[in-house]
Amino acid sequence: MSRLMAELNSRAMALGVPLSAHLDVTYRCNESCLHCYLPHDDRGEMNTAEIVGLLDQLADAGVFFLTISGGEPLLRPDLFEILAHARARTFNVKLKTNAILIRESEAERLFRLNIDSIQISIYSRRPEVHDAITKVKGSLERSIAAIPFLRFRGLNVTIADVLMRPNVDDFPVVQ
Repeated sequence: MSRLMAELNSRAMALGVPLSAHLDVTYRCNESCLHCYLPHDDRGEMNTAEIVGLLDQLADAGVFFLTISGGEPLLRPDLFEILAHARARTFNVKLKTNAILIRESEAERLFRLNIDSIQISIYSRRPEVHDAITKVKGSLERSIAAIPFLRFRGLNVTIADVLMRPNVDDFPVVQ
């Protein structure tokens, strides 16, 4: 952590200000990962107005860093409206996704909204392992295909992985 972030965290703690928040905007997902803790059926998600109201409350409370995730947030037809409102409230926004639904048009919209970073879940470099973990044939290829669309626009892309028995061979340093 940089000195600036350490100082910001320290001041926020002293003032009782919640500096960051993580918001899962849906339970629904287009993958069924072995390790996932969320049920993927519709459990009465908040509607757009409710989420916008929550974002307003978070901004008023002093939250600066906002992570939007799910399930798969891109399954929400109002996701870009939610992201636009978050940016209008000056949140620094990170999006966590499996990226299966990101193509050029979605990447362009994320760029225009000035999303800070997009974290993509990749569980193996080998399709047979990744796809077995997600239980979706072709998911690795589709997730990887989004990266050039995002990087071409200069967006910050990070890869997230969960280390587990099915993919441990991809990480010989931990064996």
